[in-house]
Amino acid sequence: MDISPNEKFIVSFNGTINDAPNTENYIIWNLRTAEKIRSFKAERLEVWGAFQWSYDSNFLARLNQISSTSEELQLSVYKMPLCDMIQDAQGKKNSIKVPGLQKFAWVENSTSLCCVSFGGNKAQNPTKVTLMEVATKIFYLKMEY
Repeated sequence: MDISPNEKFIVSFNGTINDAPNTENYIIWNLRTAEKIRSFKAERLEVWGAFQWSYDSNFLARLNQISSTSEELQLSVYKMPLCDMIQDAQGKKNSIKVPGLQKFAWVENSTSLCCVSFGGNKAQNPTKVTLMEVATKIFYLKMEY
Protein backbone atom coordinates (compact mmCIF):
# COMPACT_ATOMS: atom_id res chain seq x y z
CA MET A 1 0.00 0.00 0.00
CA ASP A 2 0.96 3.63 -0.41
CA ILE A 3 -0.11 6.42 1.93
CA SER A 4 -0.77 9.88 0.49
CA PRO A 5 1.62 12.68 1.55
CA ASN A 6 -1.06 14.29 3.76
CA GLU A 7 -1.81 10.88 5.33
CA LYS A 8 -5.54 11.05 4.51
CA PHE A 9 -5.67 8.36 1.80
CA ILE A 10 -4.20 4.95 1.00
CA VAL A 11 -3.83 3.05 -2.27
CA SER A 12 -3.77 -0.71 -1.78
CA PHE A 13 -2.89 -3.31 -4.42
CA ASN A 14 -3.72 -6.99 -4.08
CA GLY A 15 -0.92 -8.06 -6.42
CA THR A 16 -3.14 -9.89 -8.90
CA ILE A 17 -3.26 -9.28 -12.62
CA ASN A 18 -6.14 -8.41 -14.90
CA ASP A 19 -7.31 -11.97 -15.62
CA ALA A 20 -7.88 -12.70 -11.94
CA PRO A 21 -11.53 -12.90 -10.86
CA ASN A 22 -11.11 -9.97 -8.49
CA THR A 23 -11.97 -6.66 -10.18
CA GLU A 24 -10.80 -4.60 -7.24
CA ASN A 25 -7.06 -4.91 -7.76
CA TYR A 26 -6.42 -1.36 -6.53
CA ILE A 27 -8.52 0.29 -3.83
CA ILE A 28 -8.36 3.92 -2.74
CA TRP A 29 -9.25 4.28 0.96
CA ASN A 30 -10.04 7.14 3.28
CA LEU A 31 -7.49 6.51 6.02
CA ARG A 32 -9.40 8.32 8.76
CA THR A 33 -12.77 6.62 8.19
CA ALA A 34 -11.53 3.31 6.70
CA GLU A 35 -14.09 3.77 3.90
CA LYS A 36 -13.42 2.62 0.35
CA ILE A 37 -13.47 5.63 -1.97
CA ARG A 38 -12.97 3.88 -5.30
CA SER A 39 -11.56 0.71 -6.80
CA PHE A 40 -9.76 -0.08 -10.05
CA LYS A 41 -9.13 -3.26 -11.99
CA ALA A 42 -5.60 -3.93 -13.19
CA GLU A 43 -5.67 -3.59 -16.97
CA ARG A 44 -2.39 -5.31 -17.73
CA LEU A 45 0.37 -7.09 -15.89
CA GLU A 46 1.14 -4.28 -13.49
CA VAL A 47 3.81 -3.75 -10.93
CA TRP A 48 3.51 -1.70 -7.80
CA GLY A 49 3.76 2.03 -8.45
CA ALA A 50 1.14 2.42 -11.19
CA PHE A 51 -0.52 5.10 -9.03
CA GLN A 52 1.34 8.18 -7.78
CA TRP A 53 0.22 10.97 -5.45
CA SER A 54 0.82 14.66 -6.06
CA TYR A 55 2.88 16.35 -3.35
CA ASP A 56 -0.24 17.85 -1.71
CA SER A 57 -2.41 14.70 -2.06
CA ASN A 58 -4.96 16.64 -4.15
CA PHE A 59 -4.37 14.45 -7.19
CA LEU A 60 -3.71 10.79 -7.89
CA ALA A 61 -2.37 9.79 -11.32
CA ARG A 62 -2.18 6.43 -13.04
CA LEU A 63 -0.84 4.96 -16.28
CA ASN A 64 -3.39 2.74 -18.03
CA GLN A 65 -4.01 1.25 -21.46
CA ILE A 66 -5.83 3.30 -24.10
CA SER A 67 -7.87 0.20 -24.98
CA SER A 68 -7.87 -3.52 -24.28
CA THR A 69 -6.49 -4.17 -27.78
CA SER A 70 -3.68 -1.60 -27.57
CA GLU A 71 -0.38 -1.60 -25.72
CA GLU A 72 -0.33 2.23 -25.83
CA LEU A 73 -0.61 3.96 -22.50
CA GLN A 74 -2.44 7.06 -21.35
CA LEU A 75 -2.46 9.02 -18.12
CA SER A 76 -5.55 9.26 -15.93
CA VAL A 77 -5.58 11.90 -13.20
CA TYR A 78 -8.08 11.88 -10.34
CA LYS A 79 -9.04 14.72 -8.01
CA MET A 80 -9.27 13.88 -4.33
CA PRO A 81 -11.12 13.43 -2.00
CA LEU A 82 -13.74 11.76 -4.25
CA CYS A 83 -11.21 10.30 -6.69
CA ASP A 84 -13.06 11.74 -9.70
CA MET A 85 -11.23 12.02 -13.01
CA ILE A 86 -10.28 15.61 -13.78
CA GLN A 87 -12.15 17.42 -16.55
CA ASP A 88 -10.84 19.10 -19.68
CA ALA A 89 -11.81 22.63 -20.84
CA GLN A 90 -15.06 21.27 -22.29
CA GLY A 91 -16.01 19.64 -19.00
CA LYS A 92 -15.33 16.10 -20.24
CA LYS A 93 -13.59 13.49 -18.13
CA ASN A 94 -10.88 12.14 -20.42
CA SER A 95 -7.54 10.52 -19.88
CA ILE A 96 -4.51 12.35 -21.22
CA LYS A 97 -2.94 10.87 -24.33
CA VAL A 98 0.76 11.45 -24.92
CA PRO A 99 2.10 9.52 -27.95
CA GLY A 100 4.51 6.79 -26.88
CA LEU A 101 4.00 7.46 -23.16
CA GLN A 102 6.11 5.13 -21.00
CA LYS A 103 6.57 6.77 -17.59
CA PHE A 104 5.44 9.75 -15.59
CA ALA A 105 6.31 11.53 -12.36
CA TRP A 106 5.01 14.48 -10.40
CA VAL A 107 7.24 17.56 -10.44
CA GLU A 108 8.34 18.17 -6.87
CA ASN A 109 6.16 20.62 -4.91
CA SER A 110 3.81 21.29 -7.83
CA THR A 111 0.75 19.94 -9.59
CA SER A 112 2.67 19.46 -12.82
CA LEU A 113 3.42 16.11 -14.39
CA CYS A 114 6.49 15.10 -16.33
CA CYS A 115 5.65 12.53 -19.01
CA VAL A 116 8.38 10.55 -20.78
CA SER A 117 7.99 8.86 -24.15
CA PHE A 118 10.78 6.88 -25.73
CA GLY A 119 11.32 4.36 -28.47
CA GLY A 120 14.00 1.88 -29.36
CA ASN A 121 15.42 3.78 -32.31
CA LYS A 122 16.62 7.30 -31.47
CA ALA A 123 16.43 8.48 -35.11
CA GLN A 124 12.87 7.28 -35.70
CA ASN A 125 11.48 7.53 -32.16
CA PRO A 126 13.38 10.15 -30.16
CA THR A 127 12.90 10.39 -26.43
CA LYS A 128 10.32 13.06 -25.58
CA VAL A 129 9.77 14.80 -22.27
CA THR A 130 6.51 16.67 -21.78
CA LEU A 131 5.54 18.84 -18.81
CA MET A 132 1.88 19.45 -18.11
CA GLU A 133 -0.01 21.52 -15.54
CA VAL A 134 -2.69 19.16 -14.22
CA ALA A 135 -5.29 21.74 -13.19
CA THR A 136 -5.49 23.11 -16.74
CA LYS A 137 -4.24 20.09 -18.75
CA ILE A 138 -1.96 22.52 -20.57
CA PHE A 139 1.25 21.12 -22.01
CA TYR A 140 3.79 23.85 -21.56
CA LEU A 141 7.08 22.22 -22.45
CA LYS A 142 7.99 19.56 -24.95
CA MET A 143 11.54 18.42 -25.53
CA GLU A 144 12.98 15.79 -27.83
CA TYR A 145 16.42 14.27 -27.72
